[in-house]
Amino acid sequence: MARARFPRHVYASGDEPDPRFSLANERTFLAWVRTALAFLAGAVALEALATPLNPTVRAIAALALVATALLVVLQAWIGWVRIERALRQDRPLPSPLTTLPVTIGLVAVTGAGGCGPATRRVGMTWDRGLQFERTDLAWRRTVLAVTAGLALAGRYLAAGNAVLGIALPAAALVCGVGMLWLFTARIRQAERVVRAITIGAPTIERMPGGGLIAAVALMTGVAILAGVVFVSTAALGT
Repeated sequence: MARARFPRHVYASGDEPDPRFSLANERTFLAWVRTALAFLAGAVALEALATPLNPTVRAIAALALVATALLVVLQAWIGWVRIERALRQDRPLPSPLTTLPVTIGLVAVTGAGGCGPATRRVGMTWDRGLQFERTDLAWRRTVLAVTAGLALAGRYLAAGNAVLGIALPAAALVCGVGMLWLFTARIRQAERVVRAITIGAPTIERMPGGGLIAAVALMTGVAILAGVVFVSTAALGT
């Protein structure tokens, strides 16, 4: 009996979709995560660098960016769940939930700078193309960004403590190596599923579940929460 995949409410109903669509959904999730980290980096940069902005304007812009980062990482996870369920149930794909907040975040940054100087299911004929290579590279970019975010968050949270200053970034590095190993195994599993589909061979393997995707969303959220603390502390100190 095949082991249940996480999250169960996604895989409990419907049929296995074309693997191309699941891989594309995965890359969309990873792109949202990198977008959230970019907003976080912008928020931290506004407060950490000596930007020639009015302190109040700078604080508002930084808080808007970090709030947008939190919304975007929620969109990454919720969007992946909604799209995967729609694919399995052969329903129209849902629209993103955070298009407006992302736009507002971008407008906030632009304004601050000015104050200073549906798809249909297709047949299962497989065109391999660069599906796996693109997904693999998307995972590598995201793991690098998440690991860097966790390491910087660890350094900030361990300020004044030499032991934690080494231990937390080291833990972030271990998480990064672990994610590297897990996503490599994930890609290999997807390749075996697609190979079986291509040659029409029976297989008990299925496309990977959402456990690693949930872990990446959670770790990104941890990095963003550290950014919230940093930005809030800096803003209150101005």
